[in-house]
Amino acid sequence: MRALILWIAYQAFWFACVMGAEHGWLWSSPLALACFIPLRFIIGTRTRWREDLLHMLTVGALGFLVDSGFAATGLMSYAAPWPSAALAPLWIVMIWLAFALTLRDGLGFLHERPLLAGILGAVGAPLSYLGAARGFGVVKFPLGEGAALAALAVAWFIALPAAFMLMRLSLLPARLHARHLPGAR
Repeated sequence: MRALILWIAYQAFWFACVMGAEHGWLWSSPLALACFIPLRFIIGTRTRWREDLLHMLTVGALGFLVDSGFAATGLMSYAAPWPSAALAPLWIVMIWLAFALTLRDGLGFLHERPLLAGILGAVGAPLSYLGAARGFGVVKFPLGEGAALAALAVAWFIALPAAFMLMRLSLLPARLHARHLPGAR
């Protein structure tokens, strides 16, 4: 039940970011993220905030690189392109940061299933971008919708399993530290 509630909260966050981008409100996605983070800790499992922060930053960097690549190649253009039209906009990076917080509790069943994660990423992400494009006009596909959606499918086939790998790596320092505590086995 927690996973469903978290996923609904994430969808509300996504809508806030996309609608803010539609209106050119740069402040809306950071504000939505500031509301989503504590809500995630209320709904989700209790985790160490340092691990979650590290995971957010690594997955956020992954997302920044993926979406900046799409912007730089001209496969996609984004509304509210701040700080630059050649980079992933702030609002989409905020979506990646929040998405990182859904992986453990909302999509945890994919944690040890990289092929399934890749397939779901390859299907779900293009649909999300298509919804942002058709429903809100905040994503455009200058080189054609088919090419952009195919590139998104390939990117997310790789990116979602990579995000789970980054999550495991972000947990590693805490596990290593715990082994060196007095009384730890």
